[in-house]
Amino acid sequence: MLDLSRQYAPIHKELLEAVARVLETQHFVLGEPVATFEQLAAEQLKVAHAVGCSSGTDALWLALAAAGIGRGAAVVTTPFSFFASVSAILRAEAAATLADIDPATFNLDPKAVVSVLDSPRGAAVQAILPVHLYGQPADWSAFAAVGAERRITRIEDGAHAGGAAWDKGRRSG
Repeated sequence: MLDLSRQYAPIHKELLEAVARVLETQHFVLGEPVATFEQLAAEQLKVAHAVGCSSGTDALWLALAAAGIGRGAAVVTTPFSFFASVSAILRAEAAATLADIDPATFNLDPKAVVSVLDSPRGAAVQAILPVHLYGQPADWSAFAAVGAERRITRIEDGAHAGGAAWDKGRRSG
C-alpha cells in the first residue's frame, strides 16, 4: 500500500553522501549540517529564524513551554494525529482536550474548537494546537481569528506539511 522505495530511489545517492559526511566529521549533534538546515528552513518558511530540534515532539513541547503552557492549562488538539501531539501537551503538564476533525480534510475543525471553547471544558483552554496533515495545512486563518478573539495561543504542528501554503501563499510552520 505504501511503497517508500519509490520516494527513496531518486535521492539514494544524496542520502548516502549525507550520512557519510556525518560519519566522517563526527558531527552527530549540531554543527554545520544543523546550521544549514536551520538556514534553509527559515528561507523556506519565509521567517527570520528557524531552530532545529531533535524531534517534532520536542519542538511541540518547547513551543508549549515557551508559551507558558503548563499545569492547570488545557490545550485543544485533534484526535486524528500521531500521539506526539497529545504527548507534548502532557509533557508540559497540561491537559489535552480533543475537538473533532473536518471530515473532508481530516484536519482539526475550527467550528469544533469553538464548540469546545464554549463548553465548560473551554475555561481552562490556553492554547490551540492544530496539526497539518498529508501536506495540507489546517485552516490556520480560522484558528488565528479564534485565538485573537479569545486571547488563546496557537501552536502549529507543521511536521507533515513542510513547504505547504495556505491563504495567499503563507507557509505552514
